[in-house]
Formats: sequence, C-alpha cells, structure tokens
Amino acid sequence: MSDKDYGYFGKGSTGYAQYKTSFDRNFGGPDKQPGGCSGCGFWVNLVFVVVAVLLILGLVLSGAITLIMNIFNMFW
Repeated sequence: MSDKDYGYFGKGSTGYAQYKTSFDRNFGGPDKQPGGCSGCGFWVNLVFVVVAVLLILGLVLSGAITLIMNIFNMFW
C-alpha cells in the first residue's frame, strides 16, 4: 500500500476521512470518554458500597447473635 492508500476505506483524503470516522467511532474520538462507558464508575462504586455494607451488617449481626446465645447459655 502506498502512503495515501487506506485499504478498505479507499485512497486519498476520502479514504482517510472514512478511516478516521470509523476509528473514532470504534475506539473513542475527541468527545468520547476512554473506556466507552459514561457514568459506569458511579454504578460500580454503588455496588461496591452496598456489598461492603451488607458484609459488615452480616458480621455485626452474626456477632450479636453469638453474644446473645452465649449469654442465654450462661443462665440455662
């Protein structure tokens, strides 16, 4: 291929324009965020926090139930 041949997209400035449009659409252009997902960070963080809170609550409740059972067993 010569310097001005863009293969499937054609030759010259038209080929380059089609190539550049396709590249930006698929891999992110000037107005597209890296990673391809706008706002995903919020949802990932939200899921992480919810799972962490549920784990902590589970540990606290597990410890509370064990404590109550130990106190109950002391008197019976």
